[in-house]
Amino acid sequence: MGLNLLLDKSSLQSLGTLEFDELRRYYTQVVSPVLLIEILGDLKKNDSEKQRTLVRAFARKIVPAMSIALPHYMNLIAAEMAGGRFQMDGRPMLLGGQRVLAESGEEGHVSEETVEEKAIHRWQVGEFQKAEEILSTRWREATKALDLQSAQNALSRQYRRNLKLGSIEELGEFVEDLIAASEPATLLQWFLANDPELANAERIRELRIGELEFQLPYTAHCIKAALVFHFGLAFNLVTPRPTNRVDLEYFFYLPFCHAFSSGDGFHVDLFPILKLDFHEFVSATELKADLEELSSVALVDPDGKTETVGPPDSDKSFTSTIWKRLMKPHPKGRLKHSEEQKKALGEHVSKLTTGQQFGESARGSDDIEFITRKHSIAREGPCICGSAKSFGECCGKGV
Repeated sequence: MGLNLLLDKSSLQSLGTLEFDELRRYYTQVVSPVLLIEILGDLKKNDSEKQRTLVRAFARKIVPAMSIALPHYMNLIAAEMAGGRFQMDGRPMLLGGQRVLAESGEEGHVSEETVEEKAIHRWQVGEFQKAEEILSTRWREATKALDLQSAQNALSRQYRRNLKLGSIEELGEFVEDLIAASEPATLLQWFLANDPELANAERIRELRIGELEFQLPYTAHCIKAALVFHFGLAFNLVTPRPTNRVDLEYFFYLPFCHAFSSGDGFHVDLFPILKLDFHEFVSATELKADLEELSSVALVDPDGKTETVGPPDSDKSFTSTIWKRLMKPHPKGRLKHSEEQKKALGEHVSKLTTGQQFGESARGSDDIEFITRKHSIAREGPCICGSAKSFGECCGKGV
């Protein structure tokens, strides 16, 4: 598994087969629910055979073993409000699953497939009806008719008499000061207006000024993004393009990736004031060119199997630069495993995942020895190894 990379729809759409081969070698693709909502929205607007073919092609770019589908941000907020603690360091967050104790005494976590992953698998083989049922509610919530032009006019009249924000930088500073000086309950009730039960939770009333970012860091991040959009709209720093409200949700998932790639000017403008310290941004065009270059210089074994550790060293390569900054040093050369080693590894993983289940553990997530994720794979779906073949034609042949 490599660096965690969040792609928006424009980046996903721009990459071809060769670029995705390189992407899977160095990155784990972080799949946000808003990406699936955008893909589903295209299908709802134009439910034709041609569009279904395009959606299937989109979904087949998301290989289960090399991607992580995140939970919806409202589910993450609810979990944090209930006492969960998230690692805001680029590691994807998974909800649900079971704690297990393996025969070896190792304690770990086994994660089941998410609703989003099940939808992706169905789309990969051309099954759309069930997937639409699963995500239709979220699609309606994210894309309900919003007259952002009217909202912008109303907000401008409301704020411009007493406030002036002339740049993205000023916008970011204002929002940070606002969060630090405001009653947490006021901010939370504004942000959670569509979820009254959560908005009136007892924990909210217990928070004091200045505690929001320490007690509920993920929720605070989402509120910051929403406030940036709100005031950016009021002061013409964000355009009233209808899709901007949907695109805003990509920022809600930044804490769970190392890098974000987009071809959208809205993302380019707001990323500098919403990113965390370790984050990097790469445009869809730059990422595609970088992966094309990496593909052309990839080290290939005589038998055609590429098993390099890390990208080729280059100060001009985004992938090489971010690897050197965030990944632990690896020895030079190629990693090779014999068939016996692969078999032993498979048996070891099987023992871990079938250990004794005991629900939630008193130990923190930083103390567990392993995390495994379960996937269902259709024979007609993309192979888990990332090849251009179906699973039945590749690693699943003869199974």
